Amino acid sequence: MNRIRYIRKRNGLSQQQAADLMHISRKNYGRVERGELLPSSRFLLRFSKAMNVGIDEILPSCAGRTVLSCSPVEETILSLYRTLDRSGRDYIYQELLTESAISAHSSLKDGS
Repeated sequence: MNRIRYIRKRNGLSQQQAADLMHISRKNYGRVERGELLPSSRFLLRFSKAMNVGIDEILPSCAGRTVLSCSPVEETILSLYRTLDRSGRDYIYQELLTESAISAHSSLKDGS
């Protein structure tokens, strides 16, 4: 994902520094940056917050369909997300983190 590398370098960070900010291993960070591993939603959220950018800046354009394909619903969600100000984007980020935590807790509780 060249956009991830570009944003990291624009912020003047090494892979290790970016991984530390995101609380993930440098190895996994590097795999995502090199395109060996698709970024998870959790990765995108953490990267977005650590680099102070919107998720729409990280992902390639849906119209170009270069790396990821977007369904019409995903395109609508992305366009609505782009209309939010920083506080709206932060709210979405917090809600997604809360939902991820609830899902992870439920999986552990259920033994999944």
